[in-house]
Amino acid sequence: MIYIIMALYPEAQPLVDALQLKRTKTNEIYDSFQDEKQEITLVLTGVGKVRAAVAVSHICTKHQVGAEDFLLHIGSCAGKEVGNLYIGNQIQDMETGRQYYPDILFRHNLPERGIVTVERVLEEGLPEVKEQCDGRDSLSEEEMLYDMEASGVYQGCVPYLGQHQMAFLKVVSDRGEGGKVTPEKLREFMVQCVPEIVSFIDGIRGYIASLQRSKPDDEEMQWREKLYQGIHCSATMRVQAEQLLHYLWLSGGDYHTVLEEDFRLGVLPCKDRKEGKKYLGELKKRLL
Repeated sequence: MIYIIMALYPEAQPLVDALQLKRTKTNEIYDSFQDEKQEITLVLTGVGKVRAAVAVSHICTKHQVGAEDFLLHIGSCAGKEVGNLYIGNQIQDMETGRQYYPDILFRHNLPERGIVTVERVLEEGLPEVKEQCDGRDSLSEEEMLYDMEASGVYQGCVPYLGQHQMAFLKVVSDRGEGGKVTPEKLREFMVQCVPEIVSFIDGIRGYIASLQRSKPDDEEMQWREKLYQGIHCSATMRVQAEQLLHYLWLSGGDYHTVLEEDFRLGVLPCKDRKEGKKYLGELKKRLL
């Protein structure tokens, strides 16, 4: 199941129409919509990170989400390029300074940005917010988007789903200068971005389908174990490596040749875990 989390109906309506979702009567707390095949459920949480966190936690618990589910958060935000659609590669809670990192393991064509979740609607422009965030983030002003739900959505779902089972799409609706964004404007921005969003959802469908295929054979498992030992995996690193290699295997990516060459050149095995962690990050960039 793909769970789409959005705050407001004017944002959601164009997607509800495009995906032919119908309002459901099974959820008594939150307005929700579902397709006929019951592959997609869209839920409205209301505005703010606390509401988002509570709603997402409720949904994950009620529906008993698992390894073949995916959570997609879509919403509006403040940023420099009004009308553009981005995917979040980093989320920062402005109040706490905590940072989170979703991990997309399938190809997409969306530009990436960091998302800063704030407590209130911005009224003084983006540079002012940048000053308030100094010391808490490493993102440049050009890379930052500002919303009110993303960190809450992340915290609500992370006890139930892996970081590779979530994504955050944001449409820039304003520059944070205090002008009111009307429901009509929200709909207009979303309508413009619906084709890209639907294409991204199709990518999620393909990813879920790939997870339902057969299990790796003995030779594949031997290659994986060779990498785990070669980078001195911690428990966390092993989970990250397993997710990467399993995706590559399912998608037909030839990582065996890459590892074989790195072992031949002496790049592998790494001398310690620190070097192994760096290698794993570089391997992901090379192969995805």
